[in-house]
Amino acid sequence: MIYGYAEHLLATRQLERLLPMLTDKQVQFPDDPYFYELQSRAYTMQGKNLLRHQAQGEAYVRRYNLRGAVEQMDLASKASDGDFYQHSIVEARLGQLRLQLDDKKRD
Repeated sequence: MIYGYAEHLLATRQLERLLPMLTDKQVQFPDDPYFYELQSRAYTMQGKNLLRHQAQGEAYVRRYNLRGAVEQMDLASKASDGDFYQHSIVEARLGQLRLQLDDKKRD
């Protein structure tokens, strides 16, 4: 039911209602990639590239696709929008993901 309501808000471009709801659901269900994918789609509609790639990267992490997550976070780090704080978060997360990917390659 939550997914359907979120899809409805996205389809009707009610992003001011959708984005806070998704943030709340991400706290309640931190391992659910779908809320991050919806968030990425909403940010795409708003033209927020850094946030779009960051959200998609987090979705990939939850789908166990570290390579895709690193690629998305790298795109987020290179985005020309976003503030210093957002770029710092992305850079830190990108570093974590690269370490995880390197560790996985060694196994």
